[in-house]
Parts: sequence; structure tokens; C-alpha cells
Amino acid sequence: MVESYTVVVPCFNEAENIIPLFDRIRAQLTDASILFVDDGSSDKSLELIKELAEKDKRVFYLSFTRNFGLDAAFASGFKYCASDWIIQMDADLQSPPEEIPKLISKANEGYDIVFAKRLNRQDSFLKKAGSKVQHFLARTAFRINFPVGASTFRIVRRDVAHRVISRPTAYPYFLAECMRLGLRHSFIDYKHAPRHAGVSKFTFWKSLRATMKLFIGHSTVPLNFFALSLIISIPLLFWIPGSFTVPAILLLMLTGFWIQAGYIRRLVREQMFHRAFLVRESNLNIQAEDRLYDN
Repeated sequence: MVESYTVVVPCFNEAENIIPLFDRIRAQLTDASILFVDDGSSDKSLELIKELAEKDKRVFYLSFTRNFGLDAAFASGFKYCASDWIIQMDADLQSPPEEIPKLISKANEGYDIVFAKRLNRQDSFLKKAGSKVQHFLARTAFRINFPVGASTFRIVRRDVAHRVISRPTAYPYFLAECMRLGLRHSFIDYKHAPRHAGVSKFTFWKSLRATMKLFIGHSTVPLNFFALSLIISIPLLFWIPGSFTVPAILLLMLTGFWIQAGYIRRLVREQMFHRAFLVRESNLNIQAEDRLYDN
């Protein structure tokens, strides 16, 4: 049986990269579908994608009503992909499409998902350091089973990807969820490239939100810290007087309450009003629950 493939590409103001990316994907996968997810771009990204879709019937697109974020973009791609395999990659060409055959070859050895690990990562010091700290803390302090070094460049079976996003959570952290489900996984190494054009959408606050989502969504260690901080702090306020000690203890207590608030906020967002994404327009048949308009 011949396997089918869809390349899912989230785009947020990546107009300069759309055409080069498309050409290089097509050079590697002549028969694959390509699903672009326009994550609320304000440049000509969507216009260029629609032009490609008119010329190539294997090009599809989803256009969000606003910027919902990378996780939402990939989740929508998983939901509306009909191929046997999904290849995830960013639009900035830092993950060269020429490495796709390596992912496919490794996946055919019997894995559910294959992650690509970056060699000589071409990112800012802050971004690289943040990833290392996040991965280290996830596996040590928070006891989260985490594929260290894995990037958003990967290949995953469609039915497995559907299983991951079907978890009753607005934003499952994909890497941790894959490990929680016990997926058969492996890695390939690839040479990471500099960004082809445009500027990175990475910010410190986006990274911090992603880190908190990982820690709060897949570990109870922060809750244990909250309980411990109260157990320690309240007696110390009475037993150890001092101008320095009191502020330090109060800070410990406030940190514990802030962590607890993170868990409560997550539950409220998921149960009351949170939406993973909303589609303004697409050339796919979008379910009513994901459409802005009825028609």
C-alpha cells in the first residue's frame, strides 16, 4: 500500500518564505499535500498561499480569525489532514525540506513519530538557553518524560496525531503528550539552517507561557511546591522575626499562590470559554464548530 503524506506549515507573517518553501517541498515530495495554516497574518502570506492553491490542487489552507499560536495551528492541521502521515515544519526554512526523506525513511522502520534534532542550532543565545533550561527542568525537577532535543520538525502518523489532540485539553503540550501515550518514537539528526528571510516570532513571554503550559499541564510538582510553601512559610512568620526574613517568606508564599492560580486559570480557560482556533476561510470542508461563518 502506498503511503500518503501531508506537510503542515503554520505561517504568521512569513510572506517572504512561502514561495521558496513551497518550491523546496515540491522538489522533495511531488505528490504530497501541503496544508498551510495562516495564523492571523497581517502581511501577504494568505494571498500567496491562495495563489499557490489555485495553481496546485494539492495545496490547502486554513486562515484563522486571529493569531491563536503555534500549538493551535498544528492542532488544526492534525484535525483536517487526511493523509497517512503528517510532516510538521515551520515556514522559516530553518528546517530544510531536503531533510524530509530522512524523516520518512526512519518512520518506515516502524515508528509512530520521528523527531528531528538540530545540529549546530542557528538561533539566538536566549532561545537556545531557554530550550535547554526548559528541557532540563522538565525531566529533573518536574519529572516529565520529555524527548530532549526534539524540534517542531517531525513526522507523525495521522491517527496518532488525532489521538494526541483528542485529549480533553485545550492545548495539550505535544511532546509531553506523545511520551505520556507511549508512542514508538525515534530521532534523526539534521543540520539546522539560519532563517531564510523575515524575523523570528520568538519572544521571551511566549517562551515563558509555553514553559508554564508544559509544567502545569503535565506535572503536579508545582502544586506540591504550593503546599510546601504554605507549610513552611506560615510557621516561620511567627517563629523567625527579622526585617529580611519576613519579605522573603512572603515572597515564597506569593510564589506558591501564583502557581496555584496557574492551575485554576488553566481549568477555567478549558471549561468555560477557551477555543483552540477559529477559521475565517479555507478551501477545506471545515466543521461548523471551527468556522466563523455558517456558510
